[in-house]
Amino acid sequence: MLIFFLSLADEQYRPQIERLFRRYHNKMLRVARQGFARAKHHNPALDAEDAVQSTFLSIVRYANSVPFGKPEHEIKAYLFTILHHEITKIIEEPELPSQDGVEDTIDIESLSDFAEKIDIRDQYAEVVTAIRDMDPKYSSVLLLCYGEEMTVKQAAEVLGISPNTVYTRLRRGKQQLIEKFAKEGE
Repeated sequence: MLIFFLSLADEQYRPQIERLFRRYHNKMLRVARQGFARAKHHNPALDAEDAVQSTFLSIVRYANSVPFGKPEHEIKAYLFTILHHEITKIIEEPELPSQDGVEDTIDIESLSDFAEKIDIRDQYAEVVTAIRDMDPKYSSVLLLCYGEEMTVKQAAEVLGISPNTVYTRLRRGKQQLIEKFAKEGE
């Protein structure tokens, strides 16, 4: 994820955005998962991923108004305020029914470490190539949701598939990338 955020950010803000991501990403995921679990939301793990991703997309989009020069506690409060708003937006959206009643399990630790396992400077082009070389059903949702900043619902409408299918393809596509780069790292 981080590589996508950095590729979208103005060059002058990339170091600060990377520092925020590396410092707070995992904690934000935990906070979001807890918030969705307390709200008894349908899929806390996937919704937490969406909330954190939306938060960082907002940081990238409005980097010129982020208080990077302020004390750390103010930056942290700013970041978690945005996260709270993203969580609230997702909770207030109507729940999507499961297509077949079977919950897909997701390895959150692998996904949260996804960006950490890819060396941003050396492997950005390799990641983009890997995504483009994937089965189009996976690459299209990855590119729409992360590259074009579409929501799952928007991507589903563009592709003519259900939002549940988009969630599944995102999870499977990320898992394929994790496995590909894990094999290459051995």
